Amino acid sequence: MTMGDHAGAEESCERAVRLARDGRSDLIVAHGLRWQGLVAGAQQDYASAYSYTQESCRLFRKMGSYGEVPYQLRVLAALDTLLGNGSRARIHWAEAEAAAS
Repeated sequence: MTMGDHAGAEESCERAVRLARDGRSDLIVAHGLRWQGLVAGAQQDYASAYSYTQESCRLFRKMGSYGEVPYQLRVLAALDTLLGNGSRARIHWAEAEAAAS
């Protein structure tokens, strides 16, 4: 895989998430979804990026990985902004600040 190979990155992320789901490893699924969101965002597919990031955040919360949650919430806030939803962005940003303290 080379820099800018979004298709290759997307395929690798999908494979990792699929294998992690089969192995029932929520931690690896959550991190894989985080990377899928980053790849989708790099391709300006903000709706998909939002979906991946939201599921990743949900899994981190479920596992009690609270150190990961503020970062994911900030990413959601940025994606909300890109998707034109400023009010939801402010909510996610406030949640991130609360989760970080």
